[in-house]
Amino acid sequence: MTMTADKPRIHPEPVDFNDVNIGDELEFSNRDNGFGGTGGRIDRTGIVTAKTAKTVTVETTGNNPLAVPTFTLNSRGRGKEVTYGRTARLRAADWYDRSVRRVEKAARTPYDADHVHIIDDGNTLTAIWIADPEKAKNPRATYNAPLTYESQDDYETVAEATRYYKTRGATFSGWIVRDATGNHSTVPIPTKAKAMQALKQVVAEYFNRGR
Repeated sequence: MTMTADKPRIHPEPVDFNDVNIGDELEFSNRDNGFGGTGGRIDRTGIVTAKTAKTVTVETTGNNPLAVPTFTLNSRGRGKEVTYGRTARLRAADWYDRSVRRVEKAARTPYDADHVHIIDDGNTLTAIWIADPEKAKNPRATYNAPLTYESQDDYETVAEATRYYKTRGATFSGWIVRDATGNHSTVPIPTKAKAMQALKQVVAEYFNRGR
């Protein structure tokens, strides 16, 4: 029988709020406050599922990920059960107090509608998905980067909306939305706002196929 060595534990390094990406695995702390609490820290781990300018949402994979009570002891040796939710929200304002460390970087952006970026070029709206989390931080720069052999797979075009004008030679005026397979709307959409709504709907349907 062949024996394999256990995978060595990675010692997480502190990570800045601005450097965190969706898909990163983080380790962070909760204060054990409340009745009977020790006031100390309880470490938790999880995967980043969403990020705004001020918060990071983590789906916990470590300490009771399904909100099952966790038994702890306080300073007097008395036990109590603490329930933490399946998700945690980490704020930029108290980031360092939560002792956030990164266990592992995300290798790839989640492949779903929530991680699609829409590039607005006036008469064209292009919905793209970017695989690299770092490049996804600046979707327009990634989209506008010169096309090379290395960059050709940087993003995937999921759908596009284009404005047509009779005054420019088209047989109609309005917006047409196309998905990645070439299917398109047959009735012109009158306004850009409605075209944006239709584009987002096409993106959602694209990722829901086969589910």
